Amino acid sequence: MTIKNWLYGKVQFVFLVITLGFYSNHLVHANVATNVNTDPSEASSQAIENVLIIGKHPNNNLFEYASSVSTMSSETIQAWNIQNAEDIVLSMANVDARTRSPMSANISIRSVGSENWHINANQGVAQAVDDVSIQGAYASKLSMFDLQGVAVYRGPQTALFAINSTGGAINFETIKPLMNEFEASTNVRFGRYNRRELSAALNLPLVEDVALRMAMSNTKRDPLWFNAFTNTMMGSVDQRGFRTHLQWDMSSQNSLLVTYQYGSDNGSRVPYLGIGYWQTDGENVEDGRIVDITAPLDCQALLPSNSSSFNQKSNCVTVRPFSGNQAVAGGASDWYTTYDPADDVSNVRFESLKINYTQFFERFELNTLAVIDSVKSDYIESLSNNPFGLAFMPSQTNDKSHWMYEFRLNSLKDSNSVWMVGVTISNSQDYFGTVITRTDSGGARFGIVPAVSIDQDNQTYSGFAAYEYSLNQQWSISADIRYSKNKQSGLSTANVLAKTDNATPSGEPLDSGMYITRTLLQALTQNVSGPCPPGVFGWGF
Repeated sequence: MTIKNWLYGKVQFVFLVITLGFYSNHLVHANVATNVNTDPSEASSQAIENVLIIGKHPNNNLFEYASSVSTMSSETIQAWNIQNAEDIVLSMANVDARTRSPMSANISIRSVGSENWHINANQGVAQAVDDVSIQGAYASKLSMFDLQGVAVYRGPQTALFAINSTGGAINFETIKPLMNEFEASTNVRFGRYNRRELSAALNLPLVEDVALRMAMSNTKRDPLWFNAFTNTMMGSVDQRGFRTHLQWDMSSQNSLLVTYQYGSDNGSRVPYLGIGYWQTDGENVEDGRIVDITAPLDCQALLPSNSSSFNQKSNCVTVRPFSGNQAVAGGASDWYTTYDPADDVSNVRFESLKINYTQFFERFELNTLAVIDSVKSDYIESLSNNPFGLAFMPSQTNDKSHWMYEFRLNSLKDSNSVWMVGVTISNSQDYFGTVITRTDSGGARFGIVPAVSIDQDNQTYSGFAAYEYSLNQQWSISADIRYSKNKQSGLSTANVLAKTDNATPSGEPLDSGMYITRTLLQALTQNVSGPCPPGVFGWGF
């Protein structure tokens, strides 16, 4: 991203802030009329009114939404000890999470989703915080604190959260400031392996109609697993999050909300969950399936799962989580699937600034939103969970910055129909680099290891609309549409970065010195002629 583009984005952002202030003094105010009955004692004497719920958070009435929606309140989140997005989706019907890393859930709804493991990839199920789509699914776990509720929208979403999603969407709604009320809370938890969790929130009225809410979360845990190659422990947890809301209720018809959030995840790599090893001719394997995944293991593994090394000739099989106990053949020779468990490899840093202005009129609501956020990640991921799998390991680094403006009109009430129209303008600068090193023994013959570096700029202009008409209390007709224009430019470079010492022989893996630290990862992706790990030498073209 050039200095010119960076300054251009900041100037536009400041201009929008000034524009929002202009709105607060010049827009015509009107009273908001609502006939929604909130008194349970009168529910039997009044008919249920139509309520606008498109794109709204779980506090609103969702039972008339045209799509299937499941919600979870803040009380339920605390009572069920919900810790991350996987915990939420696995508590709801038709929703699945296929965890492939400690930071990505790969969520699917009604079996529709995606399993793209790239750190800058958008998933098939959109994830949003306060109705704003998250740039990269890895940032969702960094927002799991001080929540008002969560809503899961099933089915394709076109006009929701300013993004197209084929599988559905998940919206995390945070708690907003309370006017004229001081509130403070804290929660401390302790667990095994020296796990410590601290969360706190403070609601502070500043002046009349202005309030501030600050919340933080800090979770740490010691590592659980031993890496036989490096004689070090792995699987530590180190997550931190901070969020502040500043809200100004200018009048009964308009308000301004400014939100800043920061999150980081510096934990070390962890193995796959729920994997064991058994003899193929043993009592626990029948017709290619594991009989009991809790049975004692037949095969001796130095680690319980993906980061493992057999110290014997193996005719074992393994079972992957969420696979219906489907067995996978282990192979007939020693094998190694290894990665660097160092604490500074698996890093995610997420930062966001949002300004949201809302203006109510007699029949509709105007909502303007400006967002600047960034996600930085360094991550090593193994594609192979088999001795004779893909036999290479892509290590990735990503730096993505993004700004977005959205203008949306929501109808409040108009007989039997509700509608929403909006426009979204966004721009993102994205750097992505990958280094691939060999990990297996006895695999296919290959000698070169490629690397890819991508710098790109994306501009998107999008218009969307949604409409719903209620025929009666049982039937309704709904439709939504989105038109988007995307312009992408950038540079993609592929280089032969490294090769094994003897280039071609089968079964000649890089030794344990091939581990790539964060420093080497950055050097390799930015300078193809730079230093390589021991046992590897590289060049570029």
